[in-house]
Amino acid sequence: MMKNHIDVSSVLRSAVSESYSNLVTRPTGVAVRVYIEKQVLAASDCAVTVIDFSSVGMMDFSCADEIVAKLVMQHENGTPTFVFSGLSESHIEAIDVVLERHGMSLVSHEADSNSYIAVTH
Repeated sequence: MMKNHIDVSSVLRSAVSESYSNLVTRPTGVAVRVYIEKQVLAASDCAVTVIDFSSVGMMDFSCADEIVAKLVMQHENGTPTFVFSGLSESHIEAIDVVLERHGMSLVSHEADSNSYIAVTH
């Protein structure tokens, strides 16, 4: 199975600014999501896309909405499958609140200090 790995920190620097390490403001979230969507389309033969947040400091609710919720909603058919990794407790809290507003839920798994979540409708 082919896997696509996207480092959100690199996307953030490329899409917004070299000096950013935090995901704040809706326009930042939109820019990052659009960049990720382009990478997903370019790797259309990959069944799984891992979106890695391990180098991201803070993520506010608007970025959680734009990057996680909207990305998953736009790919409701499940192709590709998204795995969100490298999440801190504060990332998970923001994502959980946003998903609940959309009637979605998440399953979180922590292994060796790496958090992974799966989103369900």
